[in-house]
Amino acid sequence: MKVFNEMLNVLDSFKPLVSSDVNAQALANMYSVKISENEYQFCTSNTLSCFLDEVCISVKKAWQEDCVFYAWFDAMASQIRFSSISCDNGAILPFKRKLKLSGDSQELAHEIMREYSDLYFGTDLCSDSYSSPLIVFIN
Repeated sequence: MKVFNEMLNVLDSFKPLVSSDVNAQALANMYSVKISENEYQFCTSNTLSCFLDEVCISVKKAWQEDCVFYAWFDAMASQIRFSSISCDNGAILPFKRKLKLSGDSQELAHEIMREYSDLYFGTDLCSDSYSSPLIVFIN
């Protein structure tokens, strides 16, 4: 998909910020992508999962040290977001919401597809998503 290829090209020049301030680090290292309604028609959870895995590999390769890569879906912005932080920060993710951590990109991909289905087609597959834990793919 074009939007995924464009993001992977951007990540080719990714230089992570390393800082003792985990929030500053997470914000500086964050990227986002939005799947348009047209692109959604051609996207599958497998395609999305492969993209997340490729992003993870690309981001981890850019680091000169161990890092924590994580990705999630920001429902308010309708964006897939991902960031990375140094392991020196204790791998504490900068979220205030309850999280459901998953080492499986497929789990997040399925959630993203449900969210976009609801956004573009009003299918309401995402029941009570704001009170549910936020699914975060972490590696």
